Amino acid sequence: MVAALRAKPGGEDIGVTIGDFATTKPDGMFSVAYLVFNTIMNLTTQAAQVACFRNVAAHLEPGGCFLIEVGVPSCSGSRPGRPSAPTT
Repeated sequence: MVAALRAKPGGEDIGVTIGDFATTKPDGMFSVAYLVFNTIMNLTTQAAQVACFRNVAAHLEPGGCFLIEVGVPSCSGSRPGRPSAPTT
């Protein structure tokens, strides 16, 4: 993926850090950190997710934002004590 980025016009101007997003220490500080499309679910333990939050906090500028995009299943049609039913 990095090679494909580098092949595009301006691709050399975009910084890339390769590693685990819970523990890798990129250079610099950032105004926004964004985990897209359920990426947080790749960290399958609470400890790993907490490590990610700490890592992001260490790299956010004052007033920076940490955005996490996740899909939340619909609960429509469910009743207390019963599994939710899929919607059609």
